[in-house]
Amino acid sequence: MKNRWLRGLMVCCLALASYACADGARRSGVEEAGDFLQLMIPSYALGIAVSEHELTGRGEGVAQFGMTMLSTALAAHSLKSTTQQKRPDYDSGDDRDSFPSGHTASAFAGATFIHRRYGFSQAAVPYALAAFVGYSRVKADAHHPRDVAGGALIAGFSTWLFVDEGQQTGACNRIETDFGDGRVQVSCSMRF
Repeated sequence: MKNRWLRGLMVCCLALASYACADGARRSGVEEAGDFLQLMIPSYALGIAVSEHELTGRGEGVAQFGMTMLSTALAAHSLKSTTQQKRPDYDSGDDRDSFPSGHTASAFAGATFIHRRYGFSQAAVPYALAAFVGYSRVKADAHHPRDVAGGALIAGFSTWLFVDEGQQTGACNRIETDFGDGRVQVSCSMRF
């Protein structure tokens, strides 16, 4: 029963990511990859936390993940509203919501959660993918580099505030990425 719930959660996350990335006609491959990864990195982090809960019977990781993502999103959106910074592609009718990058904040919240809770070895690839998300936002002319840095810092601060250190687990054995042929493929091997 528990494994079915976890698989259902993962399928929902993949469906959400697919829906969010469906409007590819106006976006470059780099931008699409960034949109996809800003959802998948936190989904992967949540999967590890749920797997830990399944293995140990303790749910602190899931609760800490929730607090991290909630505080990161609230801080990022509050700053967007209060700083009123223009995006690089700003037109007179566009919103002024450049600082910080929400995509980058989301991606780095997932990567930093993994680092803080499960160690850097588990987070190295998610960090690289989160950095790619930041790059994709600048490349798409949607954010300035300072917006990306701000999103990463907010995520890091939220994670280090709410997540307990050092719950080592063998939940993820390997993660692989492929950016070939105009598509993104991310594979992860996990034990449940």
